[in-house]
Amino acid sequence: MDARTHKKRTMSRWGIGWKIIAVSAPYAVVAIIVSLFLPEYVHIDVIPYPWMVSAGGVLVIMGVLFLVRAAREFNTGFNQCRLVTSGVYGHVRNPIYAAWILFIIPGIGVALNSWIVIATALVAYVCFRWCIREEEIALEKAFGDEYRGYRERVPRLVPNPFREPL
Repeated sequence: MDARTHKKRTMSRWGIGWKIIAVSAPYAVVAIIVSLFLPEYVHIDVIPYPWMVSAGGVLVIMGVLFLVRAAREFNTGFNQCRLVTSGVYGHVRNPIYAAWILFIIPGIGVALNSWIVIATALVAYVCFRWCIREEEIALEKAFGDEYRGYRERVPRLVPNPFREPL
């Protein structure tokens, strides 16, 4: 690893992901336990259960596909010590977190037919918003104007369907 590569790696490969997990995983465990033992308080009765399982499955599959693609693109960029701004990163700056917060966690909650499990995504989102600045500062320090321009053009977590991707 040369001096330039070492300088750019101011944060681990995991970013703030471990913080999001540390906060949202205990909530998720409690939510799942409540869902199993007190289902009458957490079930969503508006939509028939088979539809909920199907919708949840679709969300989880979409999220996993999005996550795998984002992780591949990220790993390539991280290993080359470069800022990734194309592919899924051309639509959203944090696609790995987006996959979990927008698709996988809600999909699991929908499949389990539990609003309290779905709320785990809200807990993860609040933690994400609270901590993401740390990651942004590290990226700005490592990539300077390149990251600042990227940050101005690409949304943080939710893609803008009306904007052309990078």
